[in-house]
Formats: sequence, C-alpha cells, structure tokens
Amino acid sequence: MNALACLDLDRGTGEELSLYTTMEPCLMCASTIVMVRIGQVHYAVADPMFEGLHEFLTGYPYCAERIPRRYGPLDGPMSVFAGLLPLIFNMTWTPQGRWMRLHRSLFPDHHRVASDMISSRRLAGLAAQGSTVSEAIEEVWEELVSLLRPST
Repeated sequence: MNALACLDLDRGTGEELSLYTTMEPCLMCASTIVMVRIGQVHYAVADPMFEGLHEFLTGYPYCAERIPRRYGPLDGPMSVFAGLLPLIFNMTWTPQGRWMRLHRSLFPDHHRVASDMISSRRLAGLAAQGSTVSEAIEEVWEELVSLLRPST
C-alpha cells in the first residue's frame, strides 16, 4: 500500500501499470489496487488467508470494472522462496497471529524451514554481507526444493 500511495498518477489511473509481489494481495492491498486501477498483478504465491478474495471483489459493480488481470502463482522453488519471505517476517512480527496459525496448520514443513532460517540467521547474515537475492536463493536452494517433495 505504501508503494501504491507513492504513485504520481496526476489524477489518472494505473491501468498501464503492473504490480509484482511475492504474495497474493491481502484485502487492504487488493482494495487499494482496485481503487488505483492497477492493470496487472503478478504474484508468486497464493495467500490462503484471502483465498477467493479476487472472485469476491468481482461481485461488486464498482470493483468489477477495475479488477486487474492476475498472473500467478508461480510453480517450483521460486514460489517456495516467495512464500518463505512473508512467513519469516510474520514469525518475528506476529508469531501467534491468525495468519501464522493458519499457515502453520496448512504448511508445517514451511513453518519448520522458516523457523530454522530465523534461528540460524542465514538470510540475515547474507543481507548484512550485502549479498544479492540470487545469492540468498542459492544458499537455501536445497531447502526450497525439499519443500516441493511430499512429506514422508
């Protein structure tokens, strides 16, 4: 929402703009996207907390003509990485919140890997060294791939 608030649209719309985000927009972000009339939204991972939100908003006449074209979610390790980023953030910000409880119940293996990444400070250490996103992904690639395999 902060990025959208910074747009200088000169009373125009954002229909020619594309938004790229790790996680499918939540209710507040989706509503802001509709208000600004962003033309396209690309997201890497679905958010189970807001499953069905897009379809719900299309039921309102005001929103129906403003709904952006959506692309996502991604498949494969990049989707897992994109999902781990907000998970790690929420584990430190609201560890007992509703989103965390839902995510923990649906994706316990992701929760375990995110907890390990926090306690090991691997990603924080890479950030402190000025590493690139590509280097961070390379560092955790095996964990990302392991989360794509069915649990035994």
